[in-house]
Amino acid sequence: MSDPAGAARPAGPAQPTGGAPAQPAIPSDGEWRRLHPLSPLLRGGLFVLVLFGIIVANLRDQLISLVIGNSSWNQSPENGGIDYILEHGLVVVALLVVAGIIALVILFSWLSYRFAQFRIADDAVELRRGVLFKQHRRAPLDRIQAVDLQRQLLARVLGLTQVEVQTAGQGGKLTLAYLGHRDAQAVREQILRLVRAQTAGAVSPDPAAGPAGAGAAGMADATGTATADAQPGSRLRNALDLESRVTDFADDDVDQGARMSGTLVTVPLGRLIGSIVLGWGFLVAIVLVGVIGGFVIAGHPAALAGLVPIVIASVAVIVSHFNRGFGFTLSRSDDAIRIGAGLTATRTETIPFARVHAVDVRQPLLWKPFGWWQVRITLAGNASNGSDGQKVAGIVLPVGTLDDAVRVTQTILGDRDFFAVSGGGAEGPLSYAVLRDGIAGAGGGYLGAGPRSGLVLWAARRRTGIAVTEPGPGSPHTLALIRRGVLTRGYALVPLARAQSVLLHRTFFHRVLGLARVRVHTVFGPVPTEIAGLELDHARRLFEQLAAQAVAAQRDDVAGAPR
Repeated sequence: MSDPAGAARPAGPAQPTGGAPAQPAIPSDGEWRRLHPLSPLLRGGLFVLVLFGIIVANLRDQLISLVIGNSSWNQSPENGGIDYILEHGLVVVALLVVAGIIALVILFSWLSYRFAQFRIADDAVELRRGVLFKQHRRAPLDRIQAVDLQRQLLARVLGLTQVEVQTAGQGGKLTLAYLGHRDAQAVREQILRLVRAQTAGAVSPDPAAGPAGAGAAGMADATGTATADAQPGSRLRNALDLESRVTDFADDDVDQGARMSGTLVTVPLGRLIGSIVLGWGFLVAIVLVGVIGGFVIAGHPAALAGLVPIVIASVAVIVSHFNRGFGFTLSRSDDAIRIGAGLTATRTETIPFARVHAVDVRQPLLWKPFGWWQVRITLAGNASNGSDGQKVAGIVLPVGTLDDAVRVTQTILGDRDFFAVSGGGAEGPLSYAVLRDGIAGAGGGYLGAGPRSGLVLWAARRRTGIAVTEPGPGSPHTLALIRRGVLTRGYALVPLARAQSVLLHRTFFHRVLGLARVRVHTVFGPVPTEIAGLELDHARRLFEQLAAQAVAAQRDDVAGAPR
């Protein structure tokens, strides 16, 4: 990222470089096109992994019996099938059955591929698939929230990438699985350009040039020459080209303009490993393993049965955290941020600023001596917010210094002018210094908790506080800034133009103590947007202020939106 004393500046347009691979043009003429011919191999490969997991699960007791030397461990009726195959010499037959099942899965996957097609039209991205049961999905351009790229390990080896078109609403995701890596990048950039053009009120320049003439023209490769869509045979040969596979496998998908301008945040490997080791999840797993180990040493070998699922779950969580932070990069365009990370599986997300409904900067207790922070966001248009391994908890900075966290927060806010914290805060824009003080400093100008709030907030009373920014000249944007926590310190920023509602409520203990809680509702997400322990009179005034400014900000935001 650039200048630590201010917001990161937008990256310039991507410039082709000598080392940049050429990206083929994906025609947007409305014609239906097939996915990559190696897609069936990915579907069959995933099933093989599942089948392998089932076999290992069934052999679990035999493996434990080998460790503890107890031959009676694996004599339970549940293991009769495996024992029967081994005792009667039916291993070859069992392998043939498994091979037959795999062949059938690959056959059905191939049929699914033959009947799966997509197209990029002038007003939507469409996908149709199915052999016996047909399915036709359509993602209108004006409903598309983001376009992400996901690459599992096997897909990276084969040079393939999955394109996920995120739209608003429950289950609103159109998935193109799979395309060649460069084709997938071209599809993403083309869709995003068409979405930006439609959002800005642009129309197709010339009907004769095709439904999305400008988008198609923009898909020229890095040398400036548009290439024709490759035929399946050509794409298959390209997929087997070793040099192309190595180049695509190592591609970190950071656009060249962002790379050259230096507007990047990266996560060093040592810091990533340290953050995982000092995280709550890892420490809880260590304690549980220690407890179970104590039972085993005390003469209860049956406790090993409880150790296996804990180890598997812990390893899965650790790998997920490591994969989400390894090679992490954050770059910025004019209207979005792009984040990418991954070792075995990689994912690149493009997040428009307009999708961000809340930002949270947090610090677990054991990270405090190292000055490490994490940044999370709540996103609109993603009902499963954080449901897959690469998007857990909406994390946009897995671990970084305070400077990194402040700059990332400024970048996500899009350099908008949020002025003058109400109640005596520093005058002027919500600058680097103001944000840094709010996140980790004394937090001057914040409305604090009530004098009796220690009974409900405990040690967090001194840090708890809330402030509301005033709009800057010519800017309707206002923010609610919420400080909280001790064991895990947090700082939430909620643009009031994105607020769904404002709530004042009182629990039993709050009523007894004359206190109240205030919450700014956003779309579903990981960022806490509630402050507790406020004096009742202060809470009521805050509620009125938040409600009024939310209505004003949303009215001005709508009035200023492009038609």
